Amino acid sequence: MLGGTPTEPTEVHFAFNRDHLYMAVVCRDSEPDRLLGNTRKRDECLSADDRFMWTIDTFLNQQTGYFFDMNPSGLMADALMGPGGSNNREWDGIWNARVKRSEIGWTIEIDFPFRPLPFDPNSPAWGINFQRTVLRKNEESVGTGHLRNQGLRRMSNAGLLVGLTEVTQGHGFEVKPYVAGFSSDYPGRATATARQSDLDVGGEVAYNITPSLRAVATVNTDFAETEVDAQYVRTGEDNGSLGEDFAAIRVRRRILRQSFIGGICTGRATRDQTAIPTRSTAGLDFRLATSTFRGNKSLEASGFMAMNNLYGGKAGDNISYGARVGYPNDVCEGSVAFMEVQPNVEPELGFLPRHDFRRY
Repeated sequence: MLGGTPTEPTEVHFAFNRDHLYMAVVCRDSEPDRLLGNTRKRDECLSADDRFMWTIDTFLNQQTGYFFDMNPSGLMADALMGPGGSNNREWDGIWNARVKRSEIGWTIEIDFPFRPLPFDPNSPAWGINFQRTVLRKNEESVGTGHLRNQGLRRMSNAGLLVGLTEVTQGHGFEVKPYVAGFSSDYPGRATATARQSDLDVGGEVAYNITPSLRAVATVNTDFAETEVDAQYVRTGEDNGSLGEDFAAIRVRRRILRQSFIGGICTGRATRDQTAIPTRSTAGLDFRLATSTFRGNKSLEASGFMAMNNLYGGKAGDNISYGARVGYPNDVCEGSVAFMEVQPNVEPELGFLPRHDFRRY
């Protein structure tokens, strides 16, 4: 029943020191022998299990955050949440957790190191919310924001975790080295083939200039081997050093309460400019949103425009743009969207599924 009282109580407790945030969760259950926790692979969807989920907005911007999920068997799942409901399951945070079943139900102990988790040390609080599923009863209980147009992932409806003072992020310096190599031999072939081998050494160095601004440099970049998440750009090239230099700058500025404007600039340059000249792309995007439209309704609008330079005798038709207006509410829900990608759009960095189309 929407807005009813949960039949199985849940308790969440916090403690912290200079380097770690600790959570203790007590999921009480009147029938502990009927707990469902069959999924054990990390980051799997728990649609068929009992579960406890929580979200954290470390910058209190009410737009972005982190999603975490566990079941009674100790499965750990996490994701990076972006504006407008985007969800990156490829992100893997650094955190530890243990689950114990007992006669009262199941309990979770969670340890979050502060150092790998970006946050604003001057923020008065973090946004936080919780949700528990008791599957056999088809029961969902949420900490705050229980209406159908709210929910766990809408951080504008989250509660506040206050009192996190005198905690440290460390120096914000991270090094990720890599070694990649291969060796091949074909002794069974009729024509003798010499053994082939190769070895590459390189890595990535990252430094947090500010809590929300990170500088990254790579040495002997190998895009097929270096660990890359959705905050960075992949080219999809083959294994090995590419003989090219890459650069990507992404900035975003919060405006109003739940909105932002942003910009991006990328560049890709071959070291032999006589073969292919430098290619660059620049773009702008925005999102305007409110959860108080006509009282407690949600309304959002977003859009983007990007342009890349041209070479090889091409001219014009090198712009992509689009816009969307959404009304994600209950009982009425709807959206209108438009996007055009012109024939000569070639961003060079990132992924473009197709070009030369218009979609409504």
